[in-house]
Amino acid sequence: MIIPGKKYMVLFFYLGALFSLIFSPFTLSVSLIALCVLAFIKWKNERGRLDFFPDIAAWRKLMPPAPNYPIYALILIFALTLLAGWPVQEWDFWLDRLRTRLPLLLLPLAVVIHPPLSTREFNGLLYAFVLMLVFTCIGVGINYATHFEAVQQMIKQGQSIPVPRNHVRFSVLMAVGVVAGIYLIQQKHYWYKPWENRVVIAMTAFLFIFIHILSVRTGLAALYLAMGALLIRYILVNKKYLTGALMMAALVLLPVIAYRMAPSFKAKVDYMRYDWYMFQQGQGGINSDSGRFASLDAGWDIVKNIRGLASARPT
Repeated sequence: MIIPGKKYMVLFFYLGALFSLIFSPFTLSVSLIALCVLAFIKWKNERGRLDFFPDIAAWRKLMPPAPNYPIYALILIFALTLLAGWPVQEWDFWLDRLRTRLPLLLLPLAVVIHPPLSTREFNGLLYAFVLMLVFTCIGVGINYATHFEAVQQMIKQGQSIPVPRNHVRFSVLMAVGVVAGIYLIQQKHYWYKPWENRVVIAMTAFLFIFIHILSVRTGLAALYLAMGALLIRYILVNKKYLTGALMMAALVLLPVIAYRMAPSFKAKVDYMRYDWYMFQQGQGGINSDSGRFASLDAGWDIVKNIRGLASARPT
């Protein structure tokens, strides 16, 4: 008899992985390893003894009768990194990239093998993730308000509001949290009481506002691309073109409103404009944005030189 404890442990480590995405690379590794290990073992309780043994039936799921293209696509990313080692021959860098992409090989296989989550379980994980982000953002906001002048000065110098771990990854997680909140609102999800759906609406709105206060461009770009795609889908599915056009116009106006109302967003935009000006003057190569512009410019020069050499080669 397979005891139900394994399912609870799988949910626990899913929850741990979501928590670790925000706070801890170490516990993220532990959670992913645990999920992979649990995928290949069964628990059997006979005569009061708990036995562990391989789950042969689960292994057979690795070769489904129909192609599982999303899984194959993730494995392909790992395979490309694996094959890139020999041409590059920067072995330390290659091994580090291979280590960071190992979950793209193992975790999709583990997810396929694990029993599928129910709708309530899946939505519950998203609900917990949104809650984690909200409480984290409250802490980040309190720290920002307490050290407002110092943090504003950091933003004006091209830095970001302090957040757990990396500000770029955190902003992308916030964008995912907003989209997850929108999904939960559509699903009318609640855990105990129906009024929780109004709490989800409030939390999603809070995350949407706070990602503009955080003002990290990667997260904002991910959020607006996702919301734009969702809005286009809404227009095409429901054929509400006028409503969709108004919502699209509102989506375009939101950054303008954020520039007027959020000091951190305004400081970030002003810094970008300053950095672009410095790049045009040839004086900003060491700054964050102008350094990227300089890299793109150098890359384009290399492409033009290669094209010139190719065209000058005698036929």
